[in-house]
Amino acid sequence: MSLAASVFKPTISQLKGDATTRAAQAIIDDAKQANDAKTERLRAARLAHDAVQIDARTRVDQALAIEGGSRAAKAKRAERLTEYPRPVRAKRRQVGLE
Repeated sequence: MSLAASVFKPTISQLKGDATTRAAQAIIDDAKQANDAKTERLRAARLAHDAVQIDARTRVDQALAIEGGSRAAKAKRAERLTEYPRPVRAKRRQVGLE
């Protein structure tokens, strides 16, 4: 055995420390992957929600732009137009909003 091999041989405490470091790093990596997946799911949900909100606002603006009728009638039309249609509800359920 050479002098360099005996001098630079890792101690038991160093080996245990390395094992602990590897285990901790694996836990941190798993948590990061879970967090990234959650972030992507929430981003998709937010984008779907924003798209629905923009569509709903557009339909309300269209309903209110219609001439004629009382203010209450326009409000009722706008309310009817902002109800979520069935495909949108299904999409909201799919992305976890409902």
